[in-house]
Amino acid sequence: MDILFNVIKKSEKLQQVPRGNHVQRLNVLTQEFMITIYDNVSKGLLEDHQVLFALRLVFIRKHSDPKFDKLFT
Repeated sequence: MDILFNVIKKSEKLQQVPRGNHVQRLNVLTQEFMITIYDNVSKGLLEDHQVLFALRLVFIRKHSDPKFDKLFT
């Protein structure tokens, strides 16, 4: 939860999106959250495991967003 709250408070991209544009705000939050999660977790992983973790995050994102699937087909 701390990571999520930090993303909400400190994201410069999120500050540029109007508060009324909920879809764009959700997209920015999701992108920033995934990047922050990867940055924080990958520091404690071996190099080979960092790639696997990154792929796992891609699969999580792919299943939650149908538009994301079009990038890989």
